[in-house]
Formats: sequence, structure tokens, C-alpha cells
Amino acid sequence: MTEVVVVGAGLIGASIARCVAERGIEVAVVEAARPAAGTSLATFAWVNAVGKQPRGYFNLNVEGAAEHRRLAEELGNDAWYHPGGNLEWSFEIDALRIKVDRHRDWGYPVEWLEPVHAREIEPDAVIEDGAGVAFYPGDAWVDPVLLVARLLDHPGVTVQSGVAVSRLDTAGGRVRGVQLADGQRISGDAVVVATGPSAPELLEPVGFHLPMRHAPGLLALTEPAPIGVTRILHAPGIALRPDGAGRLLLAADDLDKRIEPAGGDLPIVDAVEELLTRTRRILRGMTGVPVEVTRIGRRALTSDGLPAIGPVPGVDGAYLAVMHSGVTLAPIVGRLVAAELVGVPGDVLDHYRPARFATAGRAEPLPARG
Repeated sequence: MTEVVVVGAGLIGASIARCVAERGIEVAVVEAARPAAGTSLATFAWVNAVGKQPRGYFNLNVEGAAEHRRLAEELGNDAWYHPGGNLEWSFEIDALRIKVDRHRDWGYPVEWLEPVHAREIEPDAVIEDGAGVAFYPGDAWVDPVLLVARLLDHPGVTVQSGVAVSRLDTAGGRVRGVQLADGQRISGDAVVVATGPSAPELLEPVGFHLPMRHAPGLLALTEPAPIGVTRILHAPGIALRPDGAGRLLLAADDLDKRIEPAGGDLPIVDAVEELLTRTRRILRGMTGVPVEVTRIGRRALTSDGLPAIGPVPGVDGAYLAVMHSGVTLAPIVGRLVAAELVGVPGDVLDHYRPARFATAGRAEPLPARG
């Protein structure tokens, strides 16, 4: 193998590109817009394994979080990696305890806190005495744009952005490269499709149907606020985290299902106002702080909720890497995929092969953010 083409310069594509290049193979990355401009930009970017099931998928996310820590040491933090943990509180105490106990049994770092101690960790948070509180000290968040830039900064990686791939170039049942919308052709011994929710558009013409779920997600970025939140918070009805320069990133899974882009009847402006209302309930100092930017992300979610990673059935040399929890999984998936592309055997990804979609996938509940 002398050259690999990676279609998509989000976190998954960038991580695969770097890991392949580190094995001495030239990598050409093609991006329709600009690096990290798609799903990677509109993500909560939470590195974690909280709530991930089944056990094998949980373990893969644990490995992904560990790989982030290793990567931060290798590349240098450069402000893209933000440890500090995840503080979660709820009045559904029994359910939260069951969740905490399961994570403890599986060896995941988690602490049960009294509300008074939780308030010491986050003084601006309104955590009532009747709440149950869990703290996951190993969780983190990342700045996807900065991380993608660091991953693509490798002498073996070239990036061509601003032009879309129109089709996979195949002959005799094997991929030969990609054809671009402007007429260019880039040849490669292997092509990795890492375009998230847009992957089916490239795969359908070569005879493979990848069933994806329509699952948009709303994120709201506030203007700088005079508060000192230092980690990820999951409070009743709202998830938030710092996003630099005093800004907060807000999200709520229940609102995602009701917004108009998801087929609901809740206008985006009303959803954003509800996010602010919920935030003001659980954080002091938010009165009058408006939202600066809203983003609607497209989750890369297959019909069964699990990743699709591996050879594309029926097309030698074509490889697929699409998944929800892409932020958490990107570094570990990059390493595993690079090994497979150069012929190093492994079975970690066997449960996530695209070939399982030869029969229709069964829809599962949405996994946790991240």
C-alpha cells in the first residue's frame, strides 16, 4: 500500500489519516467544506463512556477516553483537551444510584457525592439538598477544531478542502480512488469514507446501503458569562460545559426530539429560550446572558445505534468509518483502522462491521452524547 484517500476531515477522518501516515503511508484527505466544519463542529464533544451499552461498546469508549489522554501527552495539549470531570445530579435518585453502581462494577471511575460537597466543586451551581449527585472525575471535553488541526499537521498528510467527492472510483470490484466534483481524480490503494451522516450518498452508487437515523441535535453557545463553571455539568433537563472565554455550550436531549428539524413542532428560537431558562435555574449569574450562536448538528447514527467500521461489502479497498460518539472514539478508532489497513489483524472492531447491514438494522434508543 502506497497511498490512502480519506474522505472527510472531521475527527474520525483526521484521526485515521494521522495514524495511517505514522505508519509511513501517504494520505490524501479530501473535505467538501473545511476541516472540522461538519458534525465535528456541532457536537457537545464530551469524552466519556457514561451510559454506553452494551458492555463491549462501553469498553471501546473507555479505551477511546484513555487514548485521548495519551494523545494529549504525545501532541501537547494546545488547549484542545480539557480534563476536569463530569458532575451529574438528579432527583431520580434510585435510577442514578443504579447507574453509578453499574459503572463501579465495570471499573469506571465514579464518586457518589453529598450535595454540599458538590456545591464546593461547582460554587455557582444550584444543587438542592434533595438531589443525588455523581461525579465522574475521568471525563473531559475537547475543542474539535483545534484537535483536528493538530491531527492533520503531519508531513505524510495532505489536505484538499473546498471540493466534494462526487463518487468512489471503482473498477473490477475494487476501489481505485475518488472522483471530485471539479473533475479531479485522486488515486489510492484504499479509500476510507469518514463523512458521518453523508456516507450513504457515496456508498449507494457502489451497491451498499447504510441505514442511518435522522437525529439532529441543537447546541447553543452563550455569550461570555460571569460565572466559573470548570467542568461538564448534567443537571435536570440540561447539559452544559465551558467553551472558552467564559462561554457555555448548552444542550438537552429531550428538546432535540421536539425541534422542527427533527420533525417536531418546536421552533429553534423557542428551544433556545428553553435552554436558557433551564440553565438559569441551575446556575447563578446567568440572568441576562444571551445565546451568541446556535448550531444544528447531524448525528452520525446508524439504525442500530452502533458504529459502522470496516470494509465496505462488495468493494475491495473501500473502508467505512461512521459512528456516533465519534469524539470519544476518534483516537482509538484511528489507531485500530490504521492497523487494519496495513494488514495487522485484530478483532476489537468485529461487532461493528458494515456487513451486518446486509439485513435491516433495528433502531435502538439514542446513545449518550459524546
